[in-house]
Amino acid sequence: MKNYTTLSALVSPGSAEVFFHTYWNKKFFLNQQGSKELSELFNYQKLAIILNAQAYSLQMPDIRMTMDGQHLEPDEIMESGNYFVVTGKGKKVKISPYKVKNHLKNGASLILNDAHEYDLGLQSFAHTLSREMKLPVSVTVFHSSKGKETFKPHFDPIDVFVIQLEGEKDWVIDGYTANPTMHRDEKDFSPRKKAPAKKFRMRPGDVLYMPSGVWHSAAAASDNSLSLNVSFPYMRKIDLAYAIIGKYLIPNLLNDETLREYMPLPGLGSDRSYASKLRETKNRIQGDIKSLLSEFDDTDLASIMDSLNLFDMNRGMTSSFDNRISFIADKLTK
Repeated sequence: MKNYTTLSALVSPGSAEVFFHTYWNKKFFLNQQGSKELSELFNYQKLAIILNAQAYSLQMPDIRMTMDGQHLEPDEIMESGNYFVVTGKGKKVKISPYKVKNHLKNGASLILNDAHEYDLGLQSFAHTLSREMKLPVSVTVFHSSKGKETFKPHFDPIDVFVIQLEGEKDWVIDGYTANPTMHRDEKDFSPRKKAPAKKFRMRPGDVLYMPSGVWHSAAAASDNSLSLNVSFPYMRKIDLAYAIIGKYLIPNLLNDETLREYMPLPGLGSDRSYASKLRETKNRIQGDIKSLLSEFDDTDLASIMDSLNLFDMNRGMTSSFDNRISFIADKLTK
């Protein structure tokens, strides 16, 4: 039996094995045991220290603020400040603690991505959980004010644990979209499966797990609500498909001298001749792709999987999907 110490703390008094069998990638899970240990993972004082100590290094979108579900613009939370280096003095845009504090007083929400990079306690928690799960882990801090929603109703394209640290927050779980894409806007994805909405209040030490695609909204039920989102942005099958394209198709198609020729010009010759040349090129590409894919074996699959997992664990998957694929294709084709 595997040692799931940190995961067990999240799902206690249930077991990690039952959680994986019943809930993981399937449905949301709510643990309202109010763990004191979990509630003390992080606090508002530590957040304030990060905002002040990392004012020059934190940049958007690593830190964001929203008001009534809408993102604030960079100039609303940043300012130009002096910095000193060996060669002299310069200017740099930095976080404005004054602006941030005023926005929080007026009901804005604050989001700090990759908070585990700035706090040793969160770093230890994230690394331990990552080793147990054998998955990349990212920790995001949410601070919100009473009655305010950080975001409008939405789903996340990744699996998430939510840990309530301070204050209280009211949640609504309202529907599910199976195998969602990275798009979160309602107009961009397939209809969600509706069911009676689930409403509940989270208090310090409570834990909520949501697989990707679970529609939800949340609003602080008290001032200074502080919570953690612990996410597992692990790879999907489409990641593998892009990696195969990057390793097996693009480089080898470039090696085909015929395909390096210019496309025929539509204005030269008859329309029938032009169409015939297009079909000839299409057939050549199809033939090359079929031949290359027939050579794809388990050893190549293992190599791609290792490269994908190496990227995830070292960098996390907080960058855009396109950036992840560019990294993978570049790494595998050199």
